[in-house]
Amino acid sequence: MRHIKMTGKLVFLLSALLIIGNFGVSGCLDVPGQNNEESIFNSDSKLTAPPPIYPVNPSCGTSYAPLGIMAVIIFIILFFLPLWLVWDIYHEDPEDQKGNIMYVPPPLKSKADKKEPRDSGRAQIDILDDSVKFEEEPSKVIEPVAEAKYPELPVEKPRKKRERGKLIQLIESHLLFGMFFYRPSFTRVLRAFTLITVVMFEFMLEGAMLEAFENTDVGEVMDASDIMSNYKREYFAYMVLAIVIASPVEFYLSAALSTDRSNGICWVVSAIIFGFSVLIGSIAGIIVLSFQFCYEWSGYWCFNFLFGILIEIFIIQAAYMIIRFFKECIHSFIRRHRHRA
Repeated sequence: MRHIKMTGKLVFLLSALLIIGNFGVSGCLDVPGQNNEESIFNSDSKLTAPPPIYPVNPSCGTSYAPLGIMAVIIFIILFFLPLWLVWDIYHEDPEDQKGNIMYVPPPLKSKADKKEPRDSGRAQIDILDDSVKFEEEPSKVIEPVAEAKYPELPVEKPRKKRERGKLIQLIESHLLFGMFFYRPSFTRVLRAFTLITVVMFEFMLEGAMLEAFENTDVGEVMDASDIMSNYKREYFAYMVLAIVIASPVEFYLSAALSTDRSNGICWVVSAIIFGFSVLIGSIAGIIVLSFQFCYEWSGYWCFNFLFGILIEIFIIQAAYMIIRFFKECIHSFIRRHRHRA
């Protein structure tokens, strides 16, 4: 019996050792001397951190092309401004020429005019024998004084008022092309002020539209050809929207600054103050957006400006030119009709 109990204990120990060995081989324990790649305690296994999240292109670059365009526009305006100012001052308008005023010399006095005429009814007093006799002086006929002869002075004859043709009246209403013609109510200096204010305001709005509807912080450094090939219709729509928003500002400045100074000086002063505010705000906005845009989006912004300036000159300003021309024609027709009546 005693040998049987000892034998049972040995069998139990051997079974336990076999079970432990199989468990270690299965990967639950790291058994020394075994190369178990599936063990969670394997010293060769390394815990790796998740990959870091980077932007698509951390260095998208910065383009200073918008700042260059703004600087060129300001330089052109400042360069031609003294010329336009002198041109306005010394420009001889046909309506204000000296030949329209006839020179009339003042009348000259003759020697006969300096003598005092005698009174025909003046009485003579003679004292005779302490008596006073009043004898009436016989009336004398005063000879007419000869007309004074004036020296012959050169007198300029009044010139006929030259009327401008319909084509010139049409072109002078254009904000840019009208710089070649003189309008007393809307001088070249005021035209230049209106033009630079509108252009800068549109330029700033075009960049603001891209900033509002697109992710301008992410982009790539591209050539001009690549930027043009990747140009989308949405960007063109943003530019059209910017021009539509800026159009009321242009119409207000053009109408207020061309108002008659004698009747609407308040309109002129308020328009100048408003225009300077818009101009300064637009320049500040262009500078801020230029440093925020990536290189790619600055290129889209510049292309929008080029397309927008063509639309502004040949569509918006041309439409205003036609509207003003027909308005002047209607007023002229009404004035002639009232004059005849």
